[in-house]
Amino acid sequence: MIRSAPFMVLLLATGCGSDAAPAVAEGEVHVPCALAGEKELTPKCAVETVQQGERRLLVVRHPDGGFRRFAVSADGRDLAVVDGADQAALQLAGNAIEVRVDADLYRFALPLGGNARP
Repeated sequence: MIRSAPFMVLLLATGCGSDAAPAVAEGEVHVPCALAGEKELTPKCAVETVQQGERRLLVVRHPDGGFRRFAVSADGRDLAVVDGADQAALQLAGNAIEVRVDADLYRFALPLGGNARP
């Protein structure tokens, strides 16, 4: 049993068998985000532009599988939360816009909805 101790330590150190969420959401285009109150924005959220009739949406996917949907204004300079009761607080940050919803923060390049990187 003593001989297997180093192997067990190695398994624990590498996180073998853990159900940890991936570090970056799957998708082609990523935007900086800070989720659940994180302090630092990192490009780990995937974003996709979807057209629903006359309405243009940004679908932002989190690394843990969660997502948010935002409706883009006609001029591409404003967002509104589509799902849930949470409101979006928007703030300009140079040629980008920062959007805070509850404890999550996202940064998008302007104009919105073109899948442009910030």
